[in-house]
Amino acid sequence: MSFSLSSFHSRPWTIDYRKPGYQRRLKSHSLAVPEVQQLISKENIPHFSCDITDIRGISASKSMEHDIRDIDEFPVLRCRELAEPVTEEHLRKNMRHWELRLDRMLFAEYPWAARRLYWLNDGGSHHFGAARQACRLGTAVPLTGRLCRYGVNVPMISAIRQQWHLFAIPADEIYGSFFDAMNAFECPFGNSGLPRHMHDTDKSGVALKLVWLERGHPRASAVAEVLSAAGFPDFGKQLNLLAIQTAETISLEGP
Repeated sequence: MSFSLSSFHSRPWTIDYRKPGYQRRLKSHSLAVPEVQQLISKENIPHFSCDITDIRGISASKSMEHDIRDIDEFPVLRCRELAEPVTEEHLRKNMRHWELRLDRMLFAEYPWAARRLYWLNDGGSHHFGAARQACRLGTAVPLTGRLCRYGVNVPMISAIRQQWHLFAIPADEIYGSFFDAMNAFECPFGNSGLPRHMHDTDKSGVALKLVWLERGHPRASAVAEVLSAAGFPDFGKQLNLLAIQTAETISLEGP
């Protein structure tokens, strides 16, 4: 088992930071945020085992373009011919599919995600989903392979929140009315994308970006108060909730 704390990228993680420059107009700067670089940890577990029913999500499939939020719905909606009839014989047939490698699979665990444990599909996702559906018969299907367990470095969340106010606003306003107001106010701010899977743009119809406002800066703090009063989502609170959930998970798992 190995453990590493890294950003998984060689380049520093940066935000597009705007601050007053020539004639007090906001100019763009690339600002590194090292706390984000160290926010996620990765633990490699080479000999991991679980039952197929422990898998709550599938990463990558020909059906990824379809919005299937429940893994139990996947075989019913996309491959009913593989899921029925629900018999042990049919279950075994699905698990014998040539693309499924039951003794050397790849898994990923994201403690902050609702689905948590994912199988990293390398082929055969429809057969896998159909077999998992058939396991309501009570038949055990053991899986083994390598697990990448991702975790949250809680102290980095505290460090980020101590330095920044973070709010989510519509992406098209960043360089629209919001930028115009910040420019007129001569107030520095940064912006970045949201973490993956934190917001469903297709469902909501609105793309979002994060606004970074430096704590301790009078004008930035004033803007943060306005955004909060106007009801814009406080992403700092989301990070704090993630920190609490992580601490609770660590406490439950024990030493």
